[in-house]
Amino acid sequence: MTDQQFPNNNQESAKELGGGTSITSAGKQEPEQKPDDDKSITPAGKQESEQKPDDDKSITPVAYQEQRRKADDKGFSEGKYSSEGKFRNPFVSQETKQKDESKYSSQSSTEEKSKYSNLPTQLLETWKERYKTEIGSLKKQYDDLSEKIEDFSEEKREAHSLTEERRIQKKLDRFRQEREEKRIKLEQLENDLDELDRELSKSESEEKSYGSKRKGANENNSSEESEDVVAQSLFADDDLIQNTVLYVATFFPGLNLQDFKRVVSLLLAGQTKTIPVKESTTTEEGKIQVKETQKEKLLTEIWQESFDRPDKYLKNCYLTVSRQNGNQSIDFTSDELRKNLLAYFEKEQSLYLEEQLRRTQKLDLLLDSSDELAEKAIDVAVKAAIDYPNSYAEDWLIELLVKIAKEDERRVATLLERLSQLIYKLQIQPDYSKSENIAQKFLEHLIDIEYRSLAFAIFSYLIDWNIRSGELGIRSGKQLLTWLKKLLDREDLEEKNEKLQADIYSLLKELLWQSGFYLYIYDFLGILKEWLPDRDISAEQYTRSNITALFLLFTYCEETIDKLSLKWYGEWPSFYPLFAPLRNQDNSETGHRFNEELGTLFSWLFYSDFTGKIAIDSFLDYSNPSQINALDAIGFFIAEWLVILFGFDGGESDQEVLDMVNNLIHHIILNTSRSQQNQLKDFWTSLTGAYLDNATEYNESGNRKLKEQFSARRKILKKFQKQFKASQKETKTAQ
Repeated sequence: MTDQQFPNNNQESAKELGGGTSITSAGKQEPEQKPDDDKSITPAGKQESEQKPDDDKSITPVAYQEQRRKADDKGFSEGKYSSEGKFRNPFVSQETKQKDESKYSSQSSTEEKSKYSNLPTQLLETWKERYKTEIGSLKKQYDDLSEKIEDFSEEKREAHSLTEERRIQKKLDRFRQEREEKRIKLEQLENDLDELDRELSKSESEEKSYGSKRKGANENNSSEESEDVVAQSLFADDDLIQNTVLYVATFFPGLNLQDFKRVVSLLLAGQTKTIPVKESTTTEEGKIQVKETQKEKLLTEIWQESFDRPDKYLKNCYLTVSRQNGNQSIDFTSDELRKNLLAYFEKEQSLYLEEQLRRTQKLDLLLDSSDELAEKAIDVAVKAAIDYPNSYAEDWLIELLVKIAKEDERRVATLLERLSQLIYKLQIQPDYSKSENIAQKFLEHLIDIEYRSLAFAIFSYLIDWNIRSGELGIRSGKQLLTWLKKLLDREDLEEKNEKLQADIYSLLKELLWQSGFYLYIYDFLGILKEWLPDRDISAEQYTRSNITALFLLFTYCEETIDKLSLKWYGEWPSFYPLFAPLRNQDNSETGHRFNEELGTLFSWLFYSDFTGKIAIDSFLDYSNPSQINALDAIGFFIAEWLVILFGFDGGESDQEVLDMVNNLIHHIILNTSRSQQNQLKDFWTSLTGAYLDNATEYNESGNRKLKEQFSARRKILKKFQKQFKASQKETKTAQ
C-alpha cells in the first residue's frame, strides 16, 4: 500500500474532524506574545518560581474542543507537524520558531515495516550470524540451568533436615528465575531472528538472479580452470601493476569498470618502473646508431596504455566482467580464488598488504563520489582498523569528520552516513575488543569538538542501527545515550548554550519518531527511561535530562495522535506507532511484551514526583490560559486511543483490541493514585459532554459525517468509563 498514515498535509483530518486531536496546538493564537519571564525554564531545568494551576485558568472540555477546531483550521503545511503545543521542547523559548526536522512525522506509510526495513543486506547478514551465536549460547545456558534445577530437585527430595531443604529451595528459586530470564531473552532473540529472516528473504530472488548471471559469466570465462590456480602463482615480484590489480579485485570486489581502473591508478600514483628504451642517434658520418638505455616510467602511464591493448591484466589475474541491472562489474571467475587470495595476502604478504592498506587510507575513498566504491572502502577500513589499530586510530576518524565539514553541504549528509557506517561496523565486530577503543575514543571526542551538529547526525545513525539490532545492540545504544545525557547535564553548561540543549532534545525527538516509524519504539523507550528522575527528589532538583525525558513522550503522544489520518482509525493491526509494535508479524499480539510495553508507556506518562504529583506538571506554563494540566492531557490521549482502536463504525472488534483495552485499564490503575483516577473520570465525563455538544453542533450545521464521528467518540468513551469503574471496584476488592 502507498497511502500514508501521517499525510503530508493534515487538511483532510481538519476537514473530517472539526475538533481534531492535537491537545494544545491552538494555545498560541497570538504568536507575537512573549512568554512570562517568571515561568521560563532556567538552564538547570528548573522554574524560577512555582505557580500552581489556578482553577479559574483551567480549561473546560468544551473550550478544549474549540481550541482543537482553531488549531486544525490552521493545518500543517509542507508535511510539518505543529510545534506550538505546550508539550514542546522545554529548552526553546516560546518566541523562538524552531524548525522541526523530523521526516518521520510526515512520511510514515502503511507499507509493512519492521525494525529491519531499509537496511543493507550485508548488515542484516552480520546481525543474523550474531543472533545465531547468541541464541546458541543462551540455549546452552538454559540447558545448564535446567540440569542444575533437576539435580537440586533430586537433592531436595533427599534432604535430611528442614534447614537443608530450605537452603536448597533458595538455590532452586534463584536458578528457576535465571532460567526464566534466559527463556524470555531467548524467545525475543528467536522472534528477532525470524523477523530478520523475513526481511532478508525479500531480496532473495534478486540475489538468485544475480547469482545465476554470475555463474553463467564464470562458465564462459573458464571458471573451472581458475579454481585450480594457486594464489601464490598470480602474485609477481616484478609486476607491481598486476599485484595492485589483484589487491583491488580481492578487497574491492564487484566494482564497476570505471571505479576499478581509477582505484588501481590512484594506488599506483607516484610509482615508477625502469624500462629499456631504444634511442636512435645520427653520427657525424651520417650513420644511424640504435642504443638501448634505461628510463623511469610512471606505472600509471603503463596502466593507462594497457587499455588500448588486449586485457592482459584481467586475463592474467583471472578476472571477468559481468553485468547486473545494466551495470558492469569486475570480479574473479571463481569465488574460491578470491578467498584463497585473501588468505594469501594476510598470511604470506602481510607487509605488502599493510602498505597497500596505508595507501588506501590516504585516498579517503570513503568520501568518494561513487557510493559503491565508498561502501567497499568502509569494509576495507574496518578490516584495517582491526588488524592495524595504530594506523587507523581515532585521530584518522576525526580527520575524516573535519574533511566532511568542509565538503559541499549537499554531500554532507551522505558522507556522515558513510562515516557512521564505518563506526557502527567497528562496534559490531565479533571480536569487539580489537575495535572498541577506536570507536569509543572517537565518539568521546565528538562531545567536545566544534563540529557538534555533525556529531549529532552520527549519534542519530548509530543509535538507530544499534537499537534496531535488538538485544545485541542495547549496550552500545545505552552508551551513546549516556554520553548525550552527560553532555546535557554538564554543570558548566551556561544559559548561552540553550541551542545545544534544544538540539539534543530535537535529536532525541527525531529518534523517537524514527523508532515509531520502524516499530522499535519500545526498545528505544526502554533505554531512554533511565533519563527519568528519581522519585525521591523534588522538581527543583530535576536535571535537564530528567525534564527532557518527561516532555519527550508527552510531545510524541500529542503529535502522533494529531498526525494519524482518520482513515486508519479502527484498523487492527494498528498503524498507530505506539500500538503497531504490539503484534507479531503474523498479526497476533506478543504475549509478555504486550504487557511489558504498555507498562513502559503508562508508567512514563503517569510518572510522579515524591509528592504524588504528575512530574511534568511542575514545568508547564500555567500563565497561559490555554494550558491543560498533564493528567487531563493523558485523559485525552486515552480517549483518542480508544477511538483509534475501535474506529467509528461501531462494528465488532477483534479480540486483540478488547484485550488491549483491558490492559490499558490495568496499567492506568496500576500507575495512578485513587485521587488521580477520580480526576481522570471527571475529565472523561466532561469530555463526553463536549462530544455531545460537538455532535449536536454538526448535526445542526448539516455535517452528518462529523456528527456521527463525535457520537461514536462519546459512545466509546462512555462504555470505557463503565469498564474502568468496574475494574476499580475489582482492584479495591482484591486489595
